[in-house]
Amino acid sequence: MKIIKITLLAILILGILIVLYFYVLPRLAFFEPGSTSCSDELIGEYASPGSSVIARHVVKDCGATTDFSTNVNVDENTALRIKGYHTDDIEIVWEDGINLKIKYKGDENLIQLFNKDVAGTKITLVKIVESGDKPN
Repeated sequence: MKIIKITLLAILILGILIVLYFYVLPRLAFFEPGSTSCSDELIGEYASPGSSVIARHVVKDCGATTDFSTNVNVDENTALRIKGYHTDDIEIVWEDGINLKIKYKGDENLIQLFNKDVAGTKITLVKIVESGDKPN
């Protein structure tokens, strides 16, 4: 009889945990899929010639315990991410309707290029060499 009570109690606890996980937690704002506590600061928008594609320079802030990240998004797809707050360190230039050049200065180890071809746009990274820097 004691084993049956323990088994029933374990099944009841498991059932409560399943209900919490699948029905209660998803309804709380901080557990909703796709919701985050991050905010985006739009630094600039750059339309391609013909305005068919938009490149956005955005700084993402996800709170006190995380670093800022500077993103270049092409039609809502993140093409480039730089760790840290960089508003003056990159320059976005459309060469034509499909070729986007992103010029940057700083440490290339902080840069993550997600895709060189986003939404039909070819992306090229160019490091800006400042007068005191030695080219690689």
